[in-house]
Amino acid sequence: MKNLLLLGIVVLLSVTALPQTIPNLLTAIGVGSAEAWGDSIYHFGGGTSWSGSTRFATIYKYDSTGWHDYTSMPDNDVWGISTTIKGDSVFVYGGYAFGNNKLRMYDLANNTWQYLANSPNISATYGHTIEYINGFVYLFFNGNVYKYNLSTNSWSQATSLSANATWLFSTVYQGEVYLVGWTNAKFYKYNPVTDNWTQLADLPYFVTGGALKCVDDKIYNVGGSSGPGAGTFNNTLVYDIATNQWSDANIFISANRAYMADVIYKNNFYVIGGLDANGNAVNNVEFIVAGTPSAVETESDIPNDFELSQNFPNPFNPSTIIKFSIPNEEFVTLQVYNSLGEEVAELLNEVKPMGNYLVTFNASQLTSGVYFYKISAGNFVETKKMILLR
Repeated sequence: MKNLLLLGIVVLLSVTALPQTIPNLLTAIGVGSAEAWGDSIYHFGGGTSWSGSTRFATIYKYDSTGWHDYTSMPDNDVWGISTTIKGDSVFVYGGYAFGNNKLRMYDLANNTWQYLANSPNISATYGHTIEYINGFVYLFFNGNVYKYNLSTNSWSQATSLSANATWLFSTVYQGEVYLVGWTNAKFYKYNPVTDNWTQLADLPYFVTGGALKCVDDKIYNVGGSSGPGAGTFNNTLVYDIATNQWSDANIFISANRAYMADVIYKNNFYVIGGLDANGNAVNNVEFIVAGTPSAVETESDIPNDFELSQNFPNPFNPSTIIKFSIPNEEFVTLQVYNSLGEEVAELLNEVKPMGNYLVTFNASQLTSGVYFYKISAGNFVETKKMILLR
């Protein structure tokens, strides 16, 4: 009965939760990048204009008290960087003027930087995008794909696409990378497991340099440009993954803008900074759309040890509850893998205070089969099996 009451609380909170208002950046910045970690947002690099003449080798951090000039990046090649995050590591690639093959790793927990192996020289300081999936950082530029292996600190080439792009931007959904920025308004997804490309429905018009995130099984494209340094948009397009269709989301930002940082923070999609219609940076931070809040709730008893319980119900269709306990404040990741060892969902990736937690996992987009859920909290790592039956 106690667990049922807690689940009722989770549902109520999901209905009434409001998006958090985030103040504007301390300064006008465009062509930077942002990642969320725990209760904070970290904004990396960027510059004051399209020319890239003034650049910010700075990390600005947002927490509950506002934005702060937090720390510095290790070099000044920061205009047009791409970032991706895994656990407490942020991978930072490229950047104008001499970062065409630089890959760095920033340790959020220890505030330290490390230069990793250089990528193949793709002769591009900007216009690329990177995503982390299953132990690899995937680099996309024009039709080329390279992958960086974390365990060997080495690069290899994946299958290229015979298509041209100007300034790619991307998002990940169920282990596949969706990319916008191709010429002629084309839209593709890349599957890292099969190393194959799939052409999807064309966008209503060509757009490059926008903000792209997946929220609740839909992909939102915010703003963007009709070409590098060209005109900009202020509207939002939405792609329905189930029906393979684009439409107008009827969501508008305050002015035409492109080359923004974008981030999912506490289940909500925000765009940060960017360049206006004249190619000058702005400091706006704007909410786009709310995602369904994670069904996470704590129980009142104080745990004495780490524990990962068997999910219930099991087998399940389509939702199940995962319970875990942590005796100290820890950075917690909770991930779901299929029988091939491929990550299909990330349920948690943040700092949690000590307590007992219930997490709802909804597998409505997955097929029947055996899945595994894995928790990492401090030095505690454990994996359990669950079964989805349709």
